[in-house]
Formats: sequence, structure tokens, C-alpha cells
Amino acid sequence: MRFKGQTVPVQMDNLPTVPPPWYNPIKFQQGQNFARRHFAGISLAHFVSLITMLTSPQILKVVQFKV
Repeated sequence: MRFKGQTVPVQMDNLPTVPPPWYNPIKFQQGQNFARRHFAGISLAHFVSLITMLTSPQILKVVQFKV
């Protein structure tokens, strides 16, 4: 079997119905607004980091590893 995790059952009957005590809805909303305002910059940063990562020979060896 190549991927053992594909056959592990997930329990969906016990999901919490209330947020955790550390959840702050104001900060959550601020984070969402920040991501919406800076979506283009965040996307560009992810794209550039992906390209940079794929040009590194050390990282490429790991990515190209075949089982």
C-alpha cells in the first residue's frame, strides 16, 4: 500500500459546536480584512517563493524523490 493514510477512518460525530475560548471574533475579522486588502501581494509572494524553492537543487531532489 502506497499511502497508509487513505484508509484511516475520520470521526465526524464529535465536532465542536462552539468556538474555543481563545477565539477572538474581532481579530478574526481583522485578519480576513487584511487578507482581502492584500490578496494580490500575498498571492505574488507565494508564487515567487514557490519559484525560488523550485530553483534550489537541494529542494528539487526532495520534490523529485520517487517511491
